[in-house]
Amino acid sequence: MPGCWIIADSEEVIPIIDLTYFTEEEELEELTGLNRDQLWDAGFDLDDWDFGFRTKTKIHKDVDVEYGYYDSDETYTETHIELADEYGDYYYLWNFIEGNCVGCKATFYNGYWYYMEYHS
Repeated sequence: MPGCWIIADSEEVIPIIDLTYFTEEEELEELTGLNRDQLWDAGFDLDDWDFGFRTKTKIHKDVDVEYGYYDSDETYTETHIELADEYGDYYYLWNFIEGNCVGCKATFYNGYWYYMEYHS
């Protein structure tokens, strides 16, 4: 499971990010040392996820997005995550994530960032 990605295009090589990729809940349990209930309690959302990866490198920032209701003046705010530096070192990794899912959530646990990608 552990590995490194070298993200590159034709003109430049971007720094290596050491990450561990996982696709099964059992793999996530092994990485964290937590069982299913403990994962939920620690903030992991286990509904409808496709794949994830663990890294010590934080590559996102939190962004508050304000939404409105179609039949009211009331609004509400949701926090989303997006790439910390829009065209920075991890642009290609983030682009891969966004191209393969409808959403991504990040959970910090025991010194690692866990990024999980979700479908509908």
